[in-house]
Amino acid sequence: RNGEGRCVMGDREILELAAKAAGVKIDDDGPYVERPVIQSEFGKGNWVENVRFNWNPIQSDSEAFRLMIALGMDVMFSPENVEVIATQHADGDFVSPFALESWTLKPQDTYAATRRAIVRAAAEIGRAMK
Repeated sequence: RNGEGRCVMGDREILELAAKAAGVKIDDDGPYVERPVIQSEFGKGNWVENVRFNWNPIQSDSEAFRLMIALGMDVMFSPENVEVIATQHADGDFVSPFALESWTLKPQDTYAATRRAIVRAAAEIGRAMK
């Protein structure tokens, strides 16, 4: 629990709730996606094979971007933080989850805070789903 008496989720729970909101598959190892990858073997040509990737938009800019687009999120920046607002219908109920993350002045912190805010907002959508 945080200082406001609210329960604080760990990364795994946040990722699983966000995956639920985005329709991403989850198993015992956590959320994952399967994407086609072109494979090649010298002298035998190319073929396409689905490869499994761990899904972690907390760490991946591209996965966070896909999640933001899939759930129709708005991202707003100020000099000290990022706020993500998502307007989404979960089981017919209108919800407007949001997440706010602060950062230092280092660019890598800005990216990490933005990814985390996107995932936290998505987790709130997942939590609202039945």
